Amino acid sequence: MIVPLAAAAVALFYLNAIPVHLALCLRLGTNGGFGAGVSVFEPRFALRQARRRQGKEMKPPAFLKDVDWPAAIEAGFRALQSLSGHIRVDRIRLFGYFGFGDAALTALVCGGLTALGTALRCASGRDVRLNLTPD
Repeated sequence: MIVPLAAAAVALFYLNAIPVHLALCLRLGTNGGFGAGVSVFEPRFALRQARRRQGKEMKPPAFLKDVDWPAAIEAGFRALQSLSGHIRVDRIRLFGYFGFGDAALTALVCGGLTALGTALRCASGRDVRLNLTPD
């Protein structure tokens, strides 16, 4: 009885130390799309997966047709609340290109978002990088 418990404790200890990376890609405009990717240890694989899924139309799986969505969302929030003490966000990186029809508006939005990134970095003490390129 003690050996399976010890093995489970060791497995949970090592699972706690594995970095998990989540990448979200959002494209707005005429050919907009959304993509998400998850990888373990290496962030570039999550980003590559999210970019690949960005242009594709995603259909929900067949088993999700009969789901009670309010109950599923509530269960998801409960799970996030129980895990929130164990999740640590080390860095946030946002890369993007944006532009409006007016160059002055683009410059104002770019400056405001850069200031927001600096404020988040100072307030949180984490590595927050906003790399937004006006287009």
